[in-house]
Amino acid sequence: MGGGDLNLKKSWHPSTLRNIERVWKAEQMRDQERAKIEQLQKELEEERSKQEMRQYAENKGVVKKRQERLDWMYQGVAGLVDRDQYLLGRKVDKNFEMLKKEEDGVKEENPDQQPGALFTVATTSATVDLENKIREDPLFAIKKQEMKTKKTLLSNPVKMKHLRDMIEQSLEKKKKKKKKKRKKERRSSTSSSDSSPRRKHRKHHSEARTRRTKSSDEEVEEKRPKPINMPHGFGLLVRGKQPAERPRQEKPARPIQRQEKSQSPPHRHRRRPLSEREKEEARRQMMDNAQWRDEQRKTIISQCDRNEAKKGSGHGFLRPLLSQAADSGSVHGRIKQKMNRVQRGSDAMDTHFARK
Repeated sequence: MGGGDLNLKKSWHPSTLRNIERVWKAEQMRDQERAKIEQLQKELEEERSKQEMRQYAENKGVVKKRQERLDWMYQGVAGLVDRDQYLLGRKVDKNFEMLKKEEDGVKEENPDQQPGALFTVATTSATVDLENKIREDPLFAIKKQEMKTKKTLLSNPVKMKHLRDMIEQSLEKKKKKKKKKRKKERRSSTSSSDSSPRRKHRKHHSEARTRRTKSSDEEVEEKRPKPINMPHGFGLLVRGKQPAERPRQEKPARPIQRQEKSQSPPHRHRRRPLSEREKEEARRQMMDNAQWRDEQRKTIISQCDRNEAKKGSGHGFLRPLLSQAADSGSVHGRIKQKMNRVQRGSDAMDTHFARK
């Protein structure tokens, strides 16, 4: 009685599926953490290199030194335009024109303050509002969580194998249920076809034939002589030996050749009447069958009579012997045979009288 390697049943064994899954998850987390660290180091290195290049340019005077204060937040459009760059051939943009208008004292018409501005939707604000709505939508968060769970499941081979097995089992159950349903429908259709008038007629004739055969067999059994019931252990019977059983009489095959039933589908019209020749042939077969049954009945009855006669003559030779043995003895002889059980002393009548 071997149970295999018992260490495989331990929780600490490395070959179990749970430990393999745990190791695989730890390796995946380690790889992801390592990739994040490498990405962060790469970004820091790029930022450091950019800062060094800018510092080098500022030291050489190519680029102005960057102000670390927050004055640029309050400068407005003037802080975005550098007049010297225009002289160096920079393209004149909208900020330069806005600065020029402010210097000239001309205010730019704000489109938000124009009549009907409430009914016009700005493209930028609509986009921002749509993004905020999508980001704050709970259904979007649920969908995002489902996609994340699906991605995690697809990346786990153990769970994928378990899910595949569950799907196969469900498909197998559905297939068995459909097969059982088809079998049930087939049985119901068969039972409904059996209820047709032609099949009922055939069933009625077969039941009548079975009843006739059973009644004839019962008549044969009634005509047989009943065996004589002898007491058990009568005579000088040897223990362990039983009288031989009556051999069964095998009935020969009937000489009647049954007509093969046609397997054609039942017709609605009535059967055609038999001709005189067919009636004569059927009558002749019935007579032959009746004669054959009479002969069989006589043979069986005679065989039973012979067997019963043999059984009854087996105990006849014991009766004269028993009567002779009983008549040969006398009362005086029987008393002498029981001498050892009678009175043995003068006080024998007083002791243990109830045991005699």
